[in-house]
Amino acid sequence: MAQPVWPARYRIDPESLRETIENPAELTLWLDAALARTPPSDPDDERAHRTAIGVAARMLERLDEAEVQLGRAVELATKPRDAVLARVRLAHVHQWQGRFTLAESEFRHCLRDAHLAGDQVHVVYQHAGKCAYDAGDWVLARERFATAMRLRLYGGDEELIEATRMALDAADAAVTAAAVGAELDRLVPAVHKLTATRLAPAIFDRHGLPPHAGTLVELGLLGVSKPVPLEVVRGLHRYVTGLEARLDALVAAGWLLKTAKTVVVSSRGRALLRQLAVAQAQTARTLWGEPVLGKSLADEVVSGAVGTSGGPVFDAVARLAEHNPDPGVAGDLFHRLNALRHHRADGHAAAWQAEGHTVRSVRRLAAGSPERVRIDALTDRIAARAYRPLSHQRRTELLSVLRGLRHEPLV
Repeated sequence: MAQPVWPARYRIDPESLRETIENPAELTLWLDAALARTPPSDPDDERAHRTAIGVAARMLERLDEAEVQLGRAVELATKPRDAVLARVRLAHVHQWQGRFTLAESEFRHCLRDAHLAGDQVHVVYQHAGKCAYDAGDWVLARERFATAMRLRLYGGDEELIEATRMALDAADAAVTAAAVGAELDRLVPAVHKLTATRLAPAIFDRHGLPPHAGTLVELGLLGVSKPVPLEVVRGLHRYVTGLEARLDALVAAGWLLKTAKTVVVSSRGRALLRQLAVAQAQTARTLWGEPVLGKSLADEVVSGAVGTSGGPVFDAVARLAEHNPDPGVAGDLFHRLNALRHHRADGHAAAWQAEGHTVRSVRRLAAGSPERVRIDALTDRIAARAYRPLSHQRRTELLSVLRGLRHEPLV
């Protein structure tokens, strides 16, 4: 029995792995007309009718309607193969609704019964992978996509193989982004902390201690190289309360000049920031030696990631290693890792802004809430853009190098 034909034209977004409809107006007209028709009297025909309507409604994000129609399709599915695939479609709607616990539970049932789907077993694994991917469980998503890939390679359909290859790469890049993010949070603050305790006091004795020193120091090589756009300064300090008052205090004390659109560090401030950059490079060298491979890999990632962070800071700091007053490998690597940390911070801000949040409201979100899950998952997906150009082997190599770097000095 042929499925009802609906006029959807779409492509799969390589980052979200969701359909992007190319003819939404046409599909909406079809859906409204289909909903107005009396369902067929034959149960199999009615199931096909409701399946087509439900899938179209999901793709148009009319999710309540999709749930009703596909729920009815599940009830009408009497054959084991049809029942498994109907449950997959309904679970897909729950996934899009953000009801990940319910969706994952249903997908696990479908995976247990996947053998009943016959030659469509690959569909069960592909969609179960998308559910894990949407929920930010990157390792599980990668495992499921890998199984779907093995099945689709056996089947030989090039279009299906390419769809799974894209999904598998997206999940692998997100695994890398999450793991690298943890390493960045281990390594970059360690250099800052050790520099602050061992080397910075002498530098401040020599140059003076600015008011709100952290606000100035955070500018780093940005402040050395050129005027800094206020948009970038505010991005660097997006979670700081009273930033404008801090900047005004630094202006009054002679550390900054402020225009309508930029901040310019004074000559005194630039001398301080240069000395701190040299100290950070010395600290990085003490901890890491001269990690040539790490620098090469970080160069590759940072240079390919410009324009992908979703915020203003990363692009501003991406090439700052060129202004590093200490030309050593360790210092350059530190500045590139710091840039990648800002890439992730830009992405996180873009993610909570996409959910309609402010700095204040996002802090109130409970861990594990649907919104928090979506924000965290989108943060990783945006961060993964930096690693998409790398092969799986290069991603693995980068992570191995970072995990081999110390965050504490040898005793």
